[in-house]
Amino acid sequence: MFITIAVDGVFLLMLILCWKWAKAGSQGAFLAGMIAYALDGVLLLYFSMWLDAGVHAYALYMMWQGYAAARELAQLQQGMQPGLSQPKLP
Repeated sequence: MFITIAVDGVFLLMLILCWKWAKAGSQGAFLAGMIAYALDGVLLLYFSMWLDAGVHAYALYMMWQGYAAARELAQLQQGMQPGLSQPKLP
């Protein structure tokens, strides 16, 4: 029982850290969180927990959407040239 709670705690801590880093825009955090969540989903499939696996699949899809948005934001930020001022309009 203690081992199960400890393993669940480690996964929960890892997902919380990935969420925090992903919120800051870290693309690696999105990928790490998605991998961990996918592994959890595989376990659900192994134990024939279909509804739970479906919820995991939807959550993974939404995480992928966040990852794609973070990549796009990073590309936009790289394209901006610091130091250039906005034109002054009359």
